[in-house]
Amino acid sequence: MKYAFFLATALCSHAQSIQNLTAQIQKTPTAALYVDRGSAYLAAGDARQAVADSDRALDRDALNIQALILRGQANSKLGRHSDAVTDLTGAIALDPDDAALYMVRAAAYSATGDEIRALADRQEALRLDPSATAVLPSQPPPVATVPAVAEPVVAVTAPAPPPAPPPAPVEAPPVVTAPKPIQPQSTSTETADAHYRRAKDLLDQRKFAEAIADLDIAIGMEPTNPILFNTRGYAYYLARDMTHAIVDYDQAIRLNPDYLNAFHNRAIAKRNAGDTAGYETDRQREIELGKKLGIPVR
Repeated sequence: MKYAFFLATALCSHAQSIQNLTAQIQKTPTAALYVDRGSAYLAAGDARQAVADSDRALDRDALNIQALILRGQANSKLGRHSDAVTDLTGAIALDPDDAALYMVRAAAYSATGDEIRALADRQEALRLDPSATAVLPSQPPPVATVPAVAEPVVAVTAPAPPPAPPPAPVEAPPVVTAPKPIQPQSTSTETADAHYRRAKDLLDQRKFAEAIADLDIAIGMEPTNPILFNTRGYAYYLARDMTHAIVDYDQAIRLNPDYLNAFHNRAIAKRNAGDTAGYETDRQREIELGKKLGIPVR
């Protein structure tokens, strides 16, 4: 196993480590230091601060695999198992040959009730490393889901296990076209929530265009639902289409002016688009909303 799994970290003094790392961060706020402090927070039992430091690390280095793993474990500790799956999927995309990553994601899938995908991940881990189960930390007991943050997932049919024929080659993320006009009606027999859930699953698979298509339908059914716009904005962001991501975050905020997560997402998208002033404005609003809602934002 190449990466440190932070639930197994043993520190002589968590508080002292956090204090020392905070002093270093004040001088030079690097992604690596935020990951180190986040792991110390998690070892000390403060999963929320671990998530916050993971976010800061990823703000500085979006491809930091250690930060993704740390945030995945912290989200699991908080009961946000769907978010943990997303984080670990990102880590696997960066290193698809690490058996331990599949085993940790399998535990997250199991916590969501998706045993089909959990089994597929365990099989892949054992294919990569027959001794994979021996190198993993024990999984913490599930924590009650935080209703305001956790989002539902559903089990879907996983790809057939080996020796099924290999899937078609995955193409590079396509250039995403402009958002489709909102349709007043849809001929789909599925609910908006079903399309939303499938879109979340497609995002886990990095199928951005397909996820956006499902969210288009969901928005057509529920055009006043800010969560749908925020999620489609995130899909556009993952597809590296900052323009349309910002448009969707704008709409999510119009529908819910206190949507903390949408302000955070829009700030990051604006920074990636080169809008430094817009980033600072949204970050300030995010901090103000955090205080109003009693959620620490740094």
